[in-house]
Amino acid sequence: MTDIERWKKIIISLPEHIFFDLIRNYLGDVKTPFNKHDLIEKFASFLRKEKNINIILSLIDKQDAYVLTLLDILGPVEIKALYHFFSDKKSYYDFYIHLQNLEERMLICTDKDAEESPLLIISPIFEDVLREKIINPSLVIPAIDASEDLKKETETWYSESILFVVLSYLLGQELVLKLDGNFKKRIKEELKEIFPGKMNAGSEPRIDIMRKVLKRLNLVRQESGVFKPIIERWKEFMSLSFSERQTLYMGAFFSSNYRLYFSLIDKFMRIVCSTGKGFSKNSLLKIIDLLFAKNSLPHEEWRDDIIRILTGLEYLIKEEDIYYPNRAYFSIIKKEENPASSGKESDHFILQPNFDILVSKNINFRDGVMLAFAANIKRYSNVINFTLSKESFLRALRVGYTGKDIVDIFNALTGYPISQNVKFSMESWEKEYKSLEFYKGIVLVADEKKSNIIDNSGYFSSGLCRKISEESGVYLIDEKNIPVLLDAFNKAGVDNISLPHSLVTNPAEVEIEKPLIPLFREDLAIVRHIDGFELDYDKKTYPIPEKIDTDFPDIREKVESSKFTAAQKEVVFDRIERKLILSPEQVRKGSARIEKTEARGLDYSGKMRIAEEVAGNSGYLAEVIENNNEGESVRRLIKAEKIEKEGNAFYLKGVLLMDNSEVSISISKISLIRKIRTSLVAG
Repeated sequence: MTDIERWKKIIISLPEHIFFDLIRNYLGDVKTPFNKHDLIEKFASFLRKEKNINIILSLIDKQDAYVLTLLDILGPVEIKALYHFFSDKKSYYDFYIHLQNLEERMLICTDKDAEESPLLIISPIFEDVLREKIINPSLVIPAIDASEDLKKETETWYSESILFVVLSYLLGQELVLKLDGNFKKRIKEELKEIFPGKMNAGSEPRIDIMRKVLKRLNLVRQESGVFKPIIERWKEFMSLSFSERQTLYMGAFFSSNYRLYFSLIDKFMRIVCSTGKGFSKNSLLKIIDLLFAKNSLPHEEWRDDIIRILTGLEYLIKEEDIYYPNRAYFSIIKKEENPASSGKESDHFILQPNFDILVSKNINFRDGVMLAFAANIKRYSNVINFTLSKESFLRALRVGYTGKDIVDIFNALTGYPISQNVKFSMESWEKEYKSLEFYKGIVLVADEKKSNIIDNSGYFSSGLCRKISEESGVYLIDEKNIPVLLDAFNKAGVDNISLPHSLVTNPAEVEIEKPLIPLFREDLAIVRHIDGFELDYDKKTYPIPEKIDTDFPDIREKVESSKFTAAQKEVVFDRIERKLILSPEQVRKGSARIEKTEARGLDYSGKMRIAEEVAGNSGYLAEVIENNNEGESVRRLIKAEKIEKEGNAFYLKGVLLMDNSEVSISISKISLIRKIRTSLVAG
């Protein structure tokens, strides 16, 4: 559907009193017989004349342009969501009347095809010309030109290697926290030595930020001031791609609700980076608020934290009171996973005979996590310096690595066999560690015949923990491997297997534990998609005045010289003030229709008549002014539903247009009641 067809569809669906009021204003009296489609064609032709378009554009002031720019950024939006951006500037009544005026001028209208409530949009008939000549993001979000230096990419302190280095540090400590949850003084001094200029800058220490990330992703749990890794979570986390991990910990920088935050932060950074501009804090908050509104998210007070943390991460660079986006964000977010631990570069990984390890920051993440478990961090600088010790090596064994695993990874990373003294020490440590072992599992006892089948068939190797005795058919198995072993016995032609009663649901079935849903994968699958928007600061628009002078002497002269009564002239002058009369040609009989729309003061019968006209009539709203208990005048805009008598008094009842709260107003206490034609929004 073309823009003009969309506009025609909206206009023809208007209530008749609105439709004909618009037609009479712009085209004059409607002659009978008439055809609505023909009238709409004439109306469209009138509005699309170049002369009239130029006049309509010339009557747009900054307040108008502000609303139009907001609508362009937000797209279809509910009126109450739009009001959020005006609530500190004007009352809901003034805001509503302004929107109504923009609708009468055909600059905005309502998309009533929306599934739920009608959504406000820029009028399709003027959409292109308004974007070209009026809409300007600087009206809503002021920006400042950035110098060439500030447009460049600046290296941030954060990289993926920080994550496993912090893990290594936390695992290498005993008690690192005081009772109040803050780091001990000794720990803070160590951090300054280990992370020179990296982790101790900013209002919130970066080690605290990283600690929160690890906890929010449930990669570690905190027990009495000690951090313990959750191994299954780390195994899954290591299996993710770089971009998937980035999604998770970027969100976790801000909140445990990282499913929402990553997409929100990503869209925010893409918007500000694309402009090449600098922004005040208020402008950045406006961008965040627009993202909330565009995606129907509740407005949150913690949006200030987004700016604070992005600045702490150096994705925003603050100079004086202006924030400049760091384009390094794009490099980080677009980085591809380093395919595998290379070991091909001699300086990539060095394991020295004194057990010191030197490794570059671009080490594969999986290998970096292994290092975090197997070695203690000494210094994080241009090159990462670990040290291997008995305690750190045993720590790796306790989380599931074997000595062979560690030796194989070290050999692959260095590109040549590790020194004999290091290898001998690790073998000695492992032998001592395994000299006393506890196992948790189920014992399988097999006779000699079945034991031969188990030992000599390749079907069973993946299902057994270990053979307890070489001289007897006694094996240790993990309960979760029973289905695998049953399948192996079936392939080997063995049936009639004796199972513990707790594992049997009926003689023919074994209870098979369903695999756990990978939690990170589940999180990634439901990351909320956030729609962004573009801010084009380079286009040239009309100079837009702060306020429009509606004197228009040629139009007023035509009114004064007409045969209109004084009351009719007042009606036409009001339309001129509302920018609905574009030229003297519009000053015709149809533009001077008089309708009693208000009653005030002691005119009780007039107030009652207006109340009766608006009550239950979807075509009108009631503007009501009454005095409150403090004697102050209160103006409210009401959807009037009915009039009820209570005792000797009559009450107008309905709901406030702003929040749908119920109201009941004594008609005798109303100082003014005015019926307001329902705007296209509420019609």
